[in-house]
Amino acid sequence: MSVGFALLDTLKHKVFTSHFHLEKSDLEGRSEITLQFAIPKRTIVPGFYSFDAALFKAGAEGYEYLSDICHIEIVDSGHQMSYDTNFGSVLVDCKWDFI
Repeated sequence: MSVGFALLDTLKHKVFTSHFHLEKSDLEGRSEITLQFAIPKRTIVPGFYSFDAALFKAGAEGYEYLSDICHIEIVDSGHQMSYDTNFGSVLVDCKWDFI
């Protein structure tokens, strides 16, 4: 079984998705579990966002799907370029090399 979430922009387009696989042993003896995730700092540019969340079995059926939940606003990501909102939805710190 897997848990997933997607970050949605204001047009409800998926900015990115993250999945976490749960093993049977993770669930044994539990009636409920709590998970926490962290999006890396200075990744999302300022703007309004929401999430989709899902509980599913990969390649098979979906058990639960929650759409457009948990609305948030990113005011300033702390990135040196966060003053401008015309950089897309995420800032990726790519590795650059001279060749």
